[in-house]
Amino acid sequence: MDDEQRQEFLTDLVAWLEWQKECGTDIWPVENFQAWENISFPQPPPQQRVRVPQLQQRPVQPTVPVSTPPPPAIINDQPKTKLGGKWGKIMKQTPVGLNLDSIPKGAEGFALIKDYFFALKEKKNCALGKGNMDGPVALISGHPDPFVREAQDMLSKMREIVLQLQRDKIFWAPFCGDASCKVCVQLVSAQLSALRPKAVLVLGTLPQKELSFADREAAENGRETMLKLSFGEVPVVCTWHPNTLLVQTHHKRAAFQALRRFRDILLRLRI
Repeated sequence: MDDEQRQEFLTDLVAWLEWQKECGTDIWPVENFQAWENISFPQPPPQQRVRVPQLQQRPVQPTVPVSTPPPPAIINDQPKTKLGGKWGKIMKQTPVGLNLDSIPKGAEGFALIKDYFFALKEKKNCALGKGNMDGPVALISGHPDPFVREAQDMLSKMREIVLQLQRDKIFWAPFCGDASCKVCVQLVSAQLSALRPKAVLVLGTLPQKELSFADREAAENGRETMLKLSFGEVPVVCTWHPNTLLVQTHHKRAAFQALRRFRDILLRLRI
């Protein structure tokens, strides 16, 4: 290709590129198609094959399973945003939650429950239990009226004479008299999870309604059944609250028989 042909080729090429820019590549200007056939376009040099070195495969490392941490025992359900008026008051009364499956046994679990209790905005008549935090026996009592002195003396005689049970083997979990309070249910259930008792004695119909039994009819009639808890099932006997026995004395015989059945459980478990 001489200089004149090269100049002509370049001129046509520039015109062709400008045409592409304005009209696109699907429309070609053709005036003298024979002139385009006589032009030999320069061919690009052949591409050389590049030898790519093979990479050595690394041994596959075994996948190590990632252990998921257990959920926290205390779940904070408080809202992050501050609300005013009635809605704000309602949200402030919402207590933090307790994960019963994550409460450790013993003093550590009771410390978490104590933190939960003092974080509550509205406690009503709720109270924490007291006694031996490693005791094998749990005593749950609940009555609409306060635990009067005469009823406390009656309970002491039940424990000493009928059950023949030492006081340091018992953990007492009170149940408030407000049937609409769900905080007491959480407190009692959480304390039982931390205590892990071997046997449970329930005094009063109020806690009976909130607890879960394997045989509710047996529980309501003072017979032995199993109490369903977060860690498993434990033997339980339910009977009348001492406050009730002070007024309705005709229930004393049934209460005595229920306590004797609970005494048989203690003997069987060697408590």
